[in-house]
Amino acid sequence: MRKIIDSNRLRSDELRSFLAASSRNIAVLTDFVGMEAYKADSLSTLYKSMEVLATFPRQVQILKGTAKVCAMSGRAAGLQRRLIDEDQTSGFPDFVKHLELARLGNEHLEKQLLENVESARGHLDVQMLGDAATLGATFDTLAMEYSKEERAILRRGDPYTPSMIRRLMETLLQLSVQSFRVAPGGLRMPIRGELPNTFIFRVSLCTYLLALRGGVAGGLTNSAPAKIRNHMVDMVLAAYATFFDGLLSADTMLNDVHTEARMMLGYCFNADVPGIQK
Repeated sequence: MRKIIDSNRLRSDELRSFLAASSRNIAVLTDFVGMEAYKADSLSTLYKSMEVLATFPRQVQILKGTAKVCAMSGRAAGLQRRLIDEDQTSGFPDFVKHLELARLGNEHLEKQLLENVESARGHLDVQMLGDAATLGATFDTLAMEYSKEERAILRRGDPYTPSMIRRLMETLLQLSVQSFRVAPGGLRMPIRGELPNTFIFRVSLCTYLLALRGGVAGGLTNSAPAKIRNHMVDMVLAAYATFFDGLLSADTMLNDVHTEARMMLGYCFNADVPGIQK
């Protein structure tokens, strides 16, 4: 079992139990969870966040940076393997040793960790907050594509009607095409059969599902940029988790969106999703 770990589960008994249950259980870390851990208000907080993983250093896999993952093909063969950063993964036990040395007072390593903390804060608090400031209204526009009756279905959590599924698939294709066009470096649009296995498509799906949930529950237009930023990070985690065996998170909406996305990928888009029978 390989599961994506949310930052709110790094210190949990749930994570410890998962890793202790079998040496084949793997904690998979994204770059965003790493940034959130590094965004700690002090190094002592960072040490505590890494404590459980440090007990099982060879049961941790690190994913490649999200920018690299976005450029990957949707070829089903080797889909999971391509996401893993082999160098960072093999180097995690050494990272754990460096953490302990820094905790014991190694000033050189402490300085390196503090530099990583500042870098993480810059990305999450400046760049992503700026991006998030305009997204709430965009999300609500997506929800308004559905009729009053359809929004009631979404609000109740009832199964989508065939017409709602068709609209979701059409809109999602448009969103994915736009995302490929505006991606840094101008990414090539994948062939139709590989599109649902691309990271950009799955992030688009999760973000769309979030937009529908938020739009029928009062809207996201007036949400604080920090809240939208957190939602964006959550949707990245939800998308990554569809490539593996799920995720560990304390966030109800994140878990719900991830579950819904897995089912839609398997049943509606014929995508390669672990544990989903097509």
